[in-house]
Amino acid sequence: MISSFRGEHAFLSNFYQRTFRVPHPNNFDCPDVEHAFQAAKSTSREDFCFVLAAPTAAEAKKRGRQITCREDWDEVKRWYMMQLVLAKFHQHPDLQEKLAATGQEVLVEGNSWGDTYWGMVSRGGSWVGQNYLGEILMAVRMVLC
Repeated sequence: MISSFRGEHAFLSNFYQRTFRVPHPNNFDCPDVEHAFQAAKSTSREDFCFVLAAPTAAEAKKRGRQITCREDWDEVKRWYMMQLVLAKFHQHPDLQEKLAATGQEVLVEGNSWGDTYWGMVSRGGSWVGQNYLGEILMAVRMVLC
């Protein structure tokens, strides 16, 4: 199991900086998945640009919490994440090779900030959470590798 998206596995993180073209009606380049994902929540061009102008992925995440979120976000956010992660790895063969090199390992976005939706947290020696990001990464690995 790979339970940390840091160090040699930092490329699995949505904060990993690698510019990619976002599949969108108005194709645009984004520095990382986090910027694109947070911008996708927006309901206005102003909010969209506000998020994309963030200097770091962490700031994009922070700004994503400050904007008006589209009403259907809970229903579409996993679909958006899949599209963005797929685009990132499809457009960068070197990252695709690294993803393939994880073999059949279970990918868990282990974290200490309590995100049990996209990742998992370790509690009493067990992993707790839905791990949707890990599941998406494993699905992308199956499709592309």
